[in-house]
Amino acid sequence: MKKTVLCKYCGKEFSSYNPTPTFCSLKCKGLSQTIVIDFRKAMELYGLGMTKQEVANRLNTTRKVTENTFKRHNFKCRKAYKRNQYGVNNHTWSGDNPSYSAAHRRLIRKFGKPKKCEVCGSNNPNKRANKRNIAMPPALPLFSFNIFFNIFFEIIFVCHD
Repeated sequence: MKKTVLCKYCGKEFSSYNPTPTFCSLKCKGLSQTIVIDFRKAMELYGLGMTKQEVANRLNTTRKVTENTFKRHNFKCRKAYKRNQYGVNNHTWSGDNPSYSAAHRRLIRKFGKPKKCEVCGSNNPNKRANKRNIAMPPALPLFSFNIFFNIFFEIIFVCHD
């Protein structure tokens, strides 16, 4: 038996064999499930330099919802750019207490890979060279003090460990 009811989204009268009809079409059902945010507010926040994720957090929604809202309104978003993630700008920065390997990675990034030993002058590529702190004996762990980049010198472990 056909029932005649009103669509909950558009208000159009329709008839259906479904015992509990709610929407007149799949389009109305889909539109009723779309999360709507204030586009003007989102556009204002995005215009202030916030990222899509930051706009979504401010509006208590997800990034995907903000992106879909911008697409729906044909809003041209700026190109995402790579941010400076080195040092204190990184959310995983450990400050003056890095692990042994993190401290060596910092040294390599700042000074580059050691080419020759500063003790004997050897530059044999088959020997493993690394940086060692002048003020620290080799038995102490590297992370037991603050890193001062200018007191490191390059040695080859095979010769001088």
